[in-house]
Amino acid sequence: AQGNETIAFELIDQKALDLIQIIPDNYFKSIYLLALNLNCLKIYQKYPIHELKNNAGEILLFAEKTISGKTANLALKSYIQGYKGLWAAVEDNFSQAMKCFQKAIFLSNQGGHPEITYQWQWQLARVYQQQNNSQMSIQSYQNAIQSLKLFQHDFFIGYRSQHLLFQNMIKPVFRELVALYLVQTEKADKNEKETFLFSALETMEALKKGELENYFEDECITVEETELLTRTTSGTALIYPIFSGNDLSVILIMPDYIKYQRLNVEQERLKKSVKAFRKELWQLKNNFMDSVYYPQQIYQAIISPIENELTLKKIETLIVVPDEELRLIPFSCLYDGSQFLIERYAIITV
Repeated sequence: AQGNETIAFELIDQKALDLIQIIPDNYFKSIYLLALNLNCLKIYQKYPIHELKNNAGEILLFAEKTISGKTANLALKSYIQGYKGLWAAVEDNFSQAMKCFQKAIFLSNQGGHPEITYQWQWQLARVYQQQNNSQMSIQSYQNAIQSLKLFQHDFFIGYRSQHLLFQNMIKPVFRELVALYLVQTEKADKNEKETFLFSALETMEALKKGELENYFEDECITVEETELLTRTTSGTALIYPIFSGNDLSVILIMPDYIKYQRLNVEQERLKKSVKAFRKELWQLKNNFMDSVYYPQQIYQAIISPIENELTLKKIETLIVVPDEELRLIPFSCLYDGSQFLIERYAIITV
């Protein structure tokens, strides 16, 4: 079967390449060649066929030849180096990938293209993480986010599927950095833990700001920065559940300390429970007590692991900052088997 796939992919790529080669050497020809190369990479990641890699190498050579000797287009040159880096990373040749991404960043910076620069800073961060160099990975993610800030309001102009673009091209940068901060929290000593936790929260807040601006789909709308809460008042706790990778984590901010806990929860199962609960709420016709199965599951996943601390500190008010699907449900309806959460605490959702 793989032999047939190889032949099919080769024919498709060769036919596309033949059509592109007819075009005179210009900017658009280079763009088409780069798009074809990226298509080869996506197929190769699913079907690691050796011939595809060879074809992709030839395509990049053609792209380089197309722009050589002409007025330097630094954006195209950056993409060529970046795509070389992507291929090297797929082959686990991380030293070569780093060199290519660094060249790509240099070229896009020279040309004043932050919308390209952030992509290679992001990929460089991933390579550093593969090499267990957390410090450089964090720095590269931070650089990518700084580059994003330079153009984010203009990024969606002309795109119909703004939400999809945000989900695929911007959101993962923030999410991956948050996950890295949380991993570092587990390894850090007591003095560094809070630093990593607050960095994770600041990154989440920056992401949510971007999500709101993207939701309104208006380049003229901006959301003001909010001051990060580092401690709560007496009797108040802030619960910050975060979906990170395949896990669910909770950052708990109390009057006198901040705590991070990775929960023993299967993320996809919890998300299904949340969606099912949301559906039941919309379809509710009879007694709510007939629909407490999912609220109880969600309670056990998120509240039960921190319940003792809430009791010990005599918490009366919960401030909940829900993440992803958790925004779909009222936390007041979570059920411990005998009481709803609203019967025990005043609840604020932000």
